[in-house]
Amino acid sequence: MNIAAFVRGNTVVAKLSQDNAKWLYFRITSREGLWITLKPLFSVEVDGKWVPGDPDPSKKTIRRLVSNPYGTESVGGLVVDGMALGLRLYRKPKGGKRPGSGRKLGNGKGRTMITRSVAMNKASWEKLDTLRQDIARGAFIAKALSLSE
Repeated sequence: MNIAAFVRGNTVVAKLSQDNAKWLYFRITSREGLWITLKPLFSVEVDGKWVPGDPDPSKKTIRRLVSNPYGTESVGGLVVDGMALGLRLYRKPKGGKRPGSGRKLGNGKGRTMITRSVAMNKASWEKLDTLRQDIARGAFIAKALSLSE
């Protein structure tokens, strides 16, 4: 983040915890040098995620000095409920999980195939491939074993 992050109109967030329901959102209403004025915003739940809403008229504006204008503040001069909080620029969530992504659920049977390797010379592999024609190698060997019984 650079100094352009703390400009008038940007939304910043102060984290109380990793759970974003406990984040505090502010809009920068003015800036003079390193001094900024923050207006608290409502937190609104949208699709299970908390995002900044409109300004909260019941809360007072906060004027404070930006302690690290060139990056995210780890601890700053914003004190809420006895905790000193740092500010960072709020970034909108970019989409989310794609539909159908991730590991698919199994069928409840567990593993049904066992993977093994067979070491043969090139001539033997070529002979096997000509015998099996368009059948997969594993299916061909399974068929040959079932015929031998």
